[in-house]
Amino acid sequence: MADPLLPMTLGVGASLVKVLLQANDYATEANSVGVAKEVFGILSWWKIRGGDADDQLAKQIAEILAEKTRGMYEECRDQGIDEEQLGGVVTEVEILFNKVVENDELLLLAVNDPDSFSEVLQDDIRQRRKNIESRLEPYFDKLVKAAVDEYVKLAPWSPKFQIEALKDLTNKVAEILKNTAKESVIFGRRPDIADSYYIEREEQVRLYNRVKKDPRLRLVLVGMHGCGKSQLASDLAQQCEKQGWSLVAWINAASRESVQSDLAELAQRLPIDRSDEPTQDQLINRCLDYFKSANATDRLIVFDNVEDINDLTGLVPRGDGLRVVATTTNEYGWKNQSWDQIKIGVFSREDSIEFYEQMLAEREWVLGPDHPYTLTARNNLAGAYKSAGRFGEAIELYEQVLAERERVLGADDPDTLNARNNLAGAYKSVGRLAEAIELYEQVLADRVRVLGPDHPDTLNTRDNLASAYKSAGRLAEAVELYEQVLAEYERVLGPDHPDMLICNNLAVAYLSVGRFGEAIELYEQVLAERERVLGADDPDTLNARNNLAGAYKSVGRLAEAIELYEQVLAERERVLGADHPDTLAVRNNLAGAYYSVGRFGEAIELFEQVLADRVRVLGPDHPDTLNTRDNLAGAYRSVGRFGEAVELYEQVLAEYERVLGADHPDTLNTRDDLAGAYELVGRLAEAIDEWEKLLPDCQRILGLEHPLTKRVEKNLEAAKRKMNPPDTPSPETGED
Repeated sequence: MADPLLPMTLGVGASLVKVLLQANDYATEANSVGVAKEVFGILSWWKIRGGDADDQLAKQIAEILAEKTRGMYEECRDQGIDEEQLGGVVTEVEILFNKVVENDELLLLAVNDPDSFSEVLQDDIRQRRKNIESRLEPYFDKLVKAAVDEYVKLAPWSPKFQIEALKDLTNKVAEILKNTAKESVIFGRRPDIADSYYIEREEQVRLYNRVKKDPRLRLVLVGMHGCGKSQLASDLAQQCEKQGWSLVAWINAASRESVQSDLAELAQRLPIDRSDEPTQDQLINRCLDYFKSANATDRLIVFDNVEDINDLTGLVPRGDGLRVVATTTNEYGWKNQSWDQIKIGVFSREDSIEFYEQMLAEREWVLGPDHPYTLTARNNLAGAYKSAGRFGEAIELYEQVLAERERVLGADDPDTLNARNNLAGAYKSVGRLAEAIELYEQVLADRVRVLGPDHPDTLNTRDNLASAYKSAGRLAEAVELYEQVLAEYERVLGPDHPDMLICNNLAVAYLSVGRFGEAIELYEQVLAERERVLGADDPDTLNARNNLAGAYKSVGRLAEAIELYEQVLAERERVLGADHPDTLAVRNNLAGAYYSVGRFGEAIELFEQVLADRVRVLGPDHPDTLNTRDNLAGAYRSVGRFGEAVELYEQVLAEYERVLGADHPDTLNTRDDLAGAYELVGRLAEAIDEWEKLLPDCQRILGLEHPLTKRVEKNLEAAKRKMNPPDTPSPETGED
């Protein structure tokens, strides 16, 4: 059974390693002599080595601290103090020793008078002690004393330093050397890092942090030709090689054939049985099986220059401690197969469309209009159109790709099924829900038959179908299907597989049917897991925090929602920047939360700011920009600025009809809002006319039971009664 204390004390162990190394620098500069001299050399080696060596020493110190404080830990537990509270104490101790590293004066005192180290720290100890509850102070004192004692024991400039301690330290170094000196497998020809490549770029830091934190990572670097994706991945591979990772492999992924060839060659380098002279396919399968069953060690595989995600189907290894990174110019399809994304050199929508139009023209000229790579380029261009809100062009091109793939590749080819799935998604985007559902149901049946029920593409289509059910108001079916999808993902990919999108979709569905407790629990679970695996500042963690805030808002926990939105906004501004689309999104959400609690002035001010920012960053026609304009109109209406509300609703409606189409659910919602605004300014006849036109459209597009359909029906009836009250006397008869 794992020691519950060890994870808590690891941070303190790491802090003490930092103090020892930094103090070593000061002692070395002071030309200290004696038995300590040998240890200086060891500690200097340790600092150069870094990485796993530091981690192992920190773990060994943490084990000692855990043992020394075990009695007090158990006593606290008996008093009903939970591990979260104890973790707060440990954090305070960790902060205490991290502060030593940053203070030259304290470090000099620690070197010159190690026996008085605890007295030197008294002021800082008292300061940190103020931050904890009185009943937790004994545990704090015990842990501080244990840490100080361990520092004195390991500090070679201490008079209490014994030869046994020196031997112990050198033995630990020897053990680590033995463990890290095992032969690593370095495979493939990664590109050299160009002199002009600046490795301290933001993407590099983010990438390396992700790779270190997540032992089961699947990450794709997306960017246009020449933006530095492969250079970034190559630098990562180089760092992993220097850290002594057990395997670093570079796979040429320009085609499925090249992936297969490299994996078969990689298998030759692994401890895999080849006595029966296996075929290439057998070698690949044994290679994949090896990664599943091998001991969990730090390993990295890079699939460079992926042309089409489908080229990797069935060829991506999985296993504990195995990080998989891909590079590609094609940004479509990865999230649907549970790959996280980092965009390099960030695409603008215009650049993306221009790039894919050029690629399509080149492939049509070189390869011909029916070549599979040409069809892929056409599919990618359709995706770019869809991302830019050019839905008409996207649907036309998706329909063309589907027809061509059916003719060239056959109805059951995986690429054909993918085209069918993409077309269904485009139909859903413009509100053609009946067509989308019919097509998703067909794709699901086809993928179950062709690929099997557990294939990632099959699971993805099941998730898409659930989303379409939800959009169409078929909520019970959506919830049932989302639950099925999540269970299948956990069974196929493992319970720790980080697929926040699936969890978020299910949570939203729970909210839609009033299962608020389950929704909140799921959001909180996702957030905790993201913080544990990815860290507090990772963009996916911030997304999870934003989603939880939205859930709090949905169930009326508005104070908590606002507090969390404000936290996420500050974090996104710091991590992503003020103009990042995700930052603008949470700013919009915070404005909505202010609106919900009646802080209308703040809400309007923030909506106006977000609108100006989204127009500038995303463009006036982007769906997010239109959404904020719609929100601002609603805020104007709530504070009695009816004229401005009507004007803005009319503008939004015209833009929605032009960008999204007349049948899109957002368009229908805005028509309802506009009719309501007409009623408020006394234009009752126009309101009734709009609702009378809207009702059959909602019935046709959304169905009779959809919430919007029912709301429009109710609004129309109320407006008619207002126009002709039942108790109004007839003009002909009148009354005395």
